Amino acid sequence: MKQAGEPPRVQPSRRKGPKASGRRAATAGKAGRRVSTKPLIEIGRAAKKADALAGLERWKTRHPRAAAHLEAADVLVDAMRGRSSTWTRVRVNLEHVPPRLRPKQAPLDPDYDPSERVTREPARKSPRARRGA
Repeated sequence: MKQAGEPPRVQPSRRKGPKASGRRAATAGKAGRRVSTKPLIEIGRAAKKADALAGLERWKTRHPRAAAHLEAADVLVDAMRGRSSTWTRVRVNLEHVPPRLRPKQAPLDPDYDPSERVTREPARKSPRARRGA
């Protein structure tokens, strides 16, 4: 039997309700997705890194006042793993940009979809099937 003032006997990661801490509290967004703590926007996705960085430069020319506040660590260039190759994603952390200057998420430039590139070859016959065995 618990005494008065005794803390809960359940692990914090298993705790139910609004007082939950740890991973479950960090993923409390829609459909179990992470809730970002930084104001991030995605600039572009490309099959090649050079194309993604060119999209970043175009973004900087469209938003020069916001780009002036960016620090080197605010530009996030990620090599994402696709089915058979990698593609590049560029995001910008706007935490150093004053809120009134922060641009909204715009359509991606470039907008590469790695799933569209997947092509399936027709099934080949095994060597046994070709011999008639």
